[in-house]
Amino acid sequence: MVLSLLMVLSLIPATVFAADDSDEVTYAAFSGTTYWDTLQEAVNDKISDIYLAKDVTENFEIPAGKTVNLSLYGHQLHGGITNNGNLTIDKYKQYYSHPDIGGGDATITNNGTLKLACDGATGFSVVNKGTLNITTGATYDLDKITNDGGNIEISGGSFNNAPSAEWLRVGYIAKQQSNGTYKVTAMSDADAIALGFVARTNLGSTRYYKTVQEAIDSNQSTVNLITDVTEDCVKTTGDISLFCVNNSTFTGSLKCSGNITVQNGTVVLNDVECKSFTAKSPSWNNSTNVVIKDGNVEKVTVEKQAYNGIDVSIEGGTYSGDIVVNGDGTLVIKGGTFTTADPTQYLAEGCTYDESTGTVKSSYVAKIGEVGYDSLDAAIAAVKNGETIVLSAGEYKLNGSLTYNDKAFTIKANNNAAVSF
Repeated sequence: MVLSLLMVLSLIPATVFAADDSDEVTYAAFSGTTYWDTLQEAVNDKISDIYLAKDVTENFEIPAGKTVNLSLYGHQLHGGITNNGNLTIDKYKQYYSHPDIGGGDATITNNGTLKLACDGATGFSVVNKGTLNITTGATYDLDKITNDGGNIEISGGSFNNAPSAEWLRVGYIAKQQSNGTYKVTAMSDADAIALGFVARTNLGSTRYYKTVQEAIDSNQSTVNLITDVTEDCVKTTGDISLFCVNNSTFTGSLKCSGNITVQNGTVVLNDVECKSFTAKSPSWNNSTNVVIKDGNVEKVTVEKQAYNGIDVSIEGGTYSGDIVVNGDGTLVIKGGTFTTADPTQYLAEGCTYDESTGTVKSSYVAKIGEVGYDSLDAAIAAVKNGETIVLSAGEYKLNGSLTYNDKAFTIKANNNAAVSF
């Protein structure tokens, strides 16, 4: 039976009264000014939003294709629900004026899509054969949730035990609370790093990755590096955009068929291959530092935004296109071959450009840090304990041995320079 009443007020009152003059509610559910004697009648109607009017014990079924948003409205629901459609038990479907969340111990057999999103739903037992989404609610008893070949995704709520990792939404984690329960929340970067993740998508619908290559392969528009990483990455088709979160450092190689953009933090590229390489300063008060040691690139762009710093150093590689520096970004060229652009204005101190070959090289024989020396002997005389002498290509003679009183140091070749003694 469906009983429709005309009401003077358009808003539903905080208390549901009986249809007659008694204090006892005779109908099971309502929506606006429509009342139903049973929940099955409510489900069979065209209305989607259904509110319990009293404690109900009933077995009812939601057919395939039917959407039901059920509010307990402060009442208890017992019995059994067979859901073949789309059922949501959600606190946001409850009138805010009602002080009680309700509850019950109904058993739900879910063959369709079921969403549990309120404290009142935590007492229900669920046999899931379809799709179960749990987004909020305290506290669920996992012993009452059985997955029978369906899919479960948990993105919120608290639980008496830690949910299976397979049930957690990607990018979410279950953290044990002081009372022993487990609360499911979105992972923070710190959580992800502790679990061995190194990169993620943009915030929002966040997904974390164990390698930068995995993130690149997912075809995200931007790979956000969340911790220091050394890795060699390749994308056979398309572009690579790398953002170093929290001033993290990427060391390794990046290769793709399209364009590469790097921003924020530190990027040290032992090898880079792309059409266009762009280094951008961040849009807030951080800096971008890029070192390119080798590679094959057409156009290079250094782009400074607002008041944030950007420093790019090219130490080697082949560059066949333009060099563009926007704003007052810093580009220093210490080596490499430039077949089109003239790099003269960007040369580091002590470096020269040979127009006939397009090659930039250092006029210094050796360097310690950023200080150049005209001979190996001069560098050895100046080197301090624990420092490294970097040699340019050439053949060198050593005076006796590499043992010197009161100091130990390292001699190595610059990048791929050919050095012999």
